[in-house]
Order: sequence, then C-alpha cells, then structure tokens
Amino acid sequence: MEKEQLFWIYLVYSETSTGMVNDYKNLLSAAWKNDLKICLDAISAVGNIQVDFSGVYLASCVSGKGLEAFCGLGMVFYNHEIKEPDIKIPRSLDLYQYIHSQGIPYTLSWNLLFALYTSLGNLKERNKIKRVNELYSYIKQQLAHIGLTLFDGGKNVNPAVLTIPIMKPYSSQEMGEYLRENGYLVSYESSYLSERNWVQICLMGDIKKENLDGLVNAIKFFL
Repeated sequence: MEKEQLFWIYLVYSETSTGMVNDYKNLLSAAWKNDLKICLDAISAVGNIQVDFSGVYLASCVSGKGLEAFCGLGMVFYNHEIKEPDIKIPRSLDLYQYIHSQGIPYTLSWNLLFALYTSLGNLKERNKIKRVNELYSYIKQQLAHIGLTLFDGGKNVNPAVLTIPIMKPYSSQEMGEYLRENGYLVSYESSYLSERNWVQICLMGDIKKENLDGLVNAIKFFL
C-alpha cells in the first residue's frame, strides 16, 4: 500500500473553546521542507490579536467576532498566484472567479459591506487590540479578587476569550443562567464548556470597564 501523500495542514489560529492561540509559525519551517501548505482558520484571531500571515498559504476570517460588524461575510487572505481550478467546484468558493472578474462577481449585501467598512474605521480609531489587552488584564485582576482564576494558557492566550473553570459545588450552567437573567451574556451552554464546568467571557465587542465591573459584581453575588 502506497503511503498517502499530504498536501496541506489546516489548523485553527485561536481556539474559542479554550482561548488558546496556536503558534503555527513553529510548523512553517517543517511545512516548507515537506512541501506542505499552511491553511489557517483565523476567525477568532483577526481583530482581537496581532496577526501575521507571512508564509501562510490561505487564511480566513469573518465580518463578525473580532471585526465587530454584522455576521455574513467571509474573507480569504492569500499571497500567491491563484490558478484556475482543474476540477468543478462551487462558484461561491472559486477564488479564481472572484480575482479575475474585475469586480464583485456575485451579489453581496450592501448593508453587510457598509457595516464592515464602518466597523474597520471604528476599530482603528479605538485601537481595539490594545484595548482588549487592557480589559483582559483588568478583569483578570478583578476576578482574582473574588477567588476565580482563568484557564492557564500562558503567553499563548487570546485576551478576547477568558475561560473560567468553576469549582464544585457551583455549576457553570446555573451561573450562566443567573448572569443572563441579570443582563450579562456569557458562554456556558456549549457541550465542551458544560462538560468541564467552564464559563467564558468574550471581549470581542465594544466593551467598557463599567460593563466588566457590573459583571464581576454579579458573579460575586452568585458565589
């Protein structure tokens, strides 16, 4: 049996399930030596952390999450020549058609495009990535004051995703529902969170310190 040939490596840049950031650059030299292409899912990274796609074959993100616009637009980044595919693929996935159409080949929502354009200007004006880091440090300190520590990701952590292990007898489900009833939406219903008794706080939107103060007070009252 012939050894299966590999062509590319696909991985997630930032995992929202834990808040971890994968250091894909450690794979680049090995990938180049073995003629493999790195493809990145950067949906939770773009707009939240500094990104550098040098040496990456393809990377993707969306208009929501870190870019804070309406969901509905997908973006693909590349730095190589896109050739016409030699097999039939869906038109909506054919990058060659988009590049060589001398314009937008298919109808896109003007509302989505204008929202993204506006959001990008706002993010630059607010210096969003610096702001996220500041808010992360602030709420981490506030949570420590009430006896909660974050999932330890070391340096490889996305500051826009705070993962909090909840110690028994407290329930992450009960905490999440309590916070929702009091006006704070956190992540807790996903199976990978509920199975581990975790909740997550996401700082991907236009969050202010006073919002976090109210959230921490609500958590403190629950505990």
